[in-house]
Amino acid sequence: MKKAHYIIVILFFSLLMVDARNDKKDFNTGISFYADKEIEQALEHFINLLKEGYDNFEINYNIGCCYYKLDQIGKARFYFERALYYKPFNSDLLHNLTVIYRKVLKNPLVGEQVIMNRRIIFFIPMNIVIIMLLFFIAVSIVFLILTYIIIDKRRLFLIFLTICLVFSFLFTILFFVQNNTYNQKTFVITSTTANVYLAPDEYETILLSISEGSRGKIIEEIDDYIRIRLNDGSSGWMKKIDIIYREAPWAFPTVTLEK
Repeated sequence: MKKAHYIIVILFFSLLMVDARNDKKDFNTGISFYADKEIEQALEHFINLLKEGYDNFEINYNIGCCYYKLDQIGKARFYFERALYYKPFNSDLLHNLTVIYRKVLKNPLVGEQVIMNRRIIFFIPMNIVIIMLLFFIAVSIVFLILTYIIIDKRRLFLIFLTICLVFSFLFTILFFVQNNTYNQKTFVITSTTANVYLAPDEYETILLSISEGSRGKIIEEIDDYIRIRLNDGSSGWMKKIDIIYREAPWAFPTVTLEK
């Protein structure tokens, strides 16, 4: 029976290693296509990795580069801003976003504010936040136990316990802020222009039209439409076919549309 367990564990980790090697191979193949200026083939490889559940700086950044080369500015902005979650201080990424903001925004400072917000919230990477949170929780439990076991040093252990609890609290807050920001339903216009309707119907009154590359956050979804908050406080509806966004079932923020 024990041998069977060992065999299962070995097979499991072997499959993980093979899968990781294949994913690395797919990524490198995408890079090779991009270097050979076969942009659409490169994009296909990077998108497939994203569909398989891999979401990191390199994948989002390279997808953004591919879309920029294909002159799809809205999609390029979307993926470059996704890459900000992972490396908000990356110089190449910031340069590319600056170029895009100058193309699509009347006031590039709005885009710079997006970068600044990401830097403030994600100045510590998400994976490091989780590791530090788990570390301080574990250490807190250790000091809590020691306060009851070693009576003569209880006061010292209580001080260390308090410090660890404070850090646990701070990293907990940071984790939830990052998680909430990451899971917000943010969209970017991908059509040359997109109409905003009074109701979720293309025959309804058109409130305004928005140009490619404009960004906002989704209030709710109904069938093929999303509802957004406009600058005057009212709401409008847009077709999903005109936008790109990432599913995030736990967050439905109501925020002014950024134009």
